[in-house]
Amino acid sequence: MNLSVQRTFSASGLCATSRREPPHAQLFRTAVHARCSNYPQNTQPSNLERREILIGVLFTPVLAATSLVTPLPATAAADIDLPKGYLDTARSLVIALRDAVDTDLSGAPEREVRRKADPAKDLVRQFMTRWKDVPLVRDDVSYTQLTGAIKELGEFYMKNGQRSRLPENVGQVLLARLEAAENALPPETEKKSIFPF
Repeated sequence: MNLSVQRTFSASGLCATSRREPPHAQLFRTAVHARCSNYPQNTQPSNLERREILIGVLFTPVLAATSLVTPLPATAAADIDLPKGYLDTARSLVIALRDAVDTDLSGAPEREVRRKADPAKDLVRQFMTRWKDVPLVRDDVSYTQLTGAIKELGEFYMKNGQRSRLPENVGQVLLARLEAAENALPPETEKKSIFPF
């Protein structure tokens, strides 16, 4: 997508939550919000192909960010000392995405799926903007599985439309990735009290 299209998208105000979006699409919108806000606001949006522009801008940065997943070797979490901030975000993201996918697969109403997906929006943004360029984590299994899940979600919605519900086979692949990411993370250490009771 060329720069003029991205500027048009930014000027239209679609970086903000100004129109109703399906639950999972919100997750990926947040991942590119910071980039969208950096473009000048001196152009007017086109009324043509608004949906195509939205989908393209929404998912292209996510797919680009996760393109490094395939060629990199995976490393077990136990082999390296992962940053605590990464571990906290990754664990929370696994839980939030799993809740959203499980709810979608259950056939729940869209408002319920949206409610379950809301907690993951900030986590997706934090994960993709804070950790995608950190060599210490990008080779880890948990990282490759989480970014792989985000990439597959993005590709699904680009192909099928933003309001599509996840089919069972896609949902199970995502859940398997999330489980693999969770298993690769080291167990949380129990906080010990300084008191003897």
